[in-house]
Amino acid sequence: MKKHRLPAVGAALALVVGSFALAVPAMAAEIDVPDNSYGAEGDSYPNGWFTGDPQPTTAPVDNASGITLTGATQFLYGGIIPIADSMDFVVLVDGSAVDVDGIATFQYPVFFNSASDGNLGFATIRPLPAGTPQTGGTWFSSQNVTIGETLVLSQGEHTWEEVVDAFGLALELGAAPEVLAVGVFVDPGQTALVRSISFGGNTYNFDVAATAPAPVPTPIATNANFTG
Repeated sequence: MKKHRLPAVGAALALVVGSFALAVPAMAAEIDVPDNSYGAEGDSYPNGWFTGDPQPTTAPVDNASGITLTGATQFLYGGIIPIADSMDFVVLVDGSAVDVDGIATFQYPVFFNSASDGNLGFATIRPLPAGTPQTGGTWFSSQNVTIGETLVLSQGEHTWEEVVDAFGLALELGAAPEVLAVGVFVDPGQTALVRSISFGGNTYNFDVAATAPAPVPTPIATNANFTG
């Protein structure tokens, strides 16, 4: 599995990083997402909204009611969010929400060791309860994360505190954790109508009137193909 660093995206995402004071933007934005304005992962993570690999058998249906996702579907917003302190991830999750009919689970693909030229420490972090994530409860890591000889986070279930501590441990080891995307996952056999997804102080609305198709975001050549 090939992994490369991703370039950071615009200021809206940058507002969620750094000190706790910078983690919440001064003014939240309501962003209407035009119908069919998402890309596909393919060989890379695009910036903006996209469907992740493996691509869904049933394509998302986008209309004025929202975007209907049929599982298995990953629907994500690609863009780097550096984690300079474990509290940054706490604030990111605390500000995340989904308005949905059906079952959709938040997920956060992460490089725990983004500064490395080798092992980047990739894992997808998910809360086990579906819907809007909570800073508590049970979470899941898709892979073992090792930095040097230290196991930072094992594959499987964890308490919220263990997930937060993993970011702190990575930082103590001199790593540079980065959240690579934010979005939701719909399990096989499930269908979810998503009206909006919020994170980083912004709410992205999918229940908007149809418009002319927007250009599909262009993938960035140095992006990676991720699984998990």
